Amino acid sequence: MTASTDTPTTLALSIDERWSVHSALVADIESADRDDPVPVVAARLLDRVEDGRYEFTAGELDYLEAELSARLDRGAAPDRDRAASRSVLAKLDDERPVVADPERDQG
Repeated sequence: MTASTDTPTTLALSIDERWSVHSALVADIESADRDDPVPVVAARLLDRVEDGRYEFTAGELDYLEAELSARLDRGAAPDRDRAASRSVLAKLDDERPVVADPERDQG
């Protein structure tokens, strides 16, 4: 991420992208095993998203990326969310810095 773990990154999301993030978080919470606590990160992020705040730490961005990717890979994302989820994933990818390869740079 371009920001440190402590510094939130604000994502500019379209309404469709916001709904795809919301849907993924709700699905994650609803799919939690009854014996397991609700995923704390998902619940925290859902509260924030429902408040209209799209600021996330690096770890939270990683969590969103994993959830959206998993839903798409499993075919669990509804048709209406697929394009928006891919768009959010592209934005998340843009938030990552280019990491230098020290072995290549020594070459």
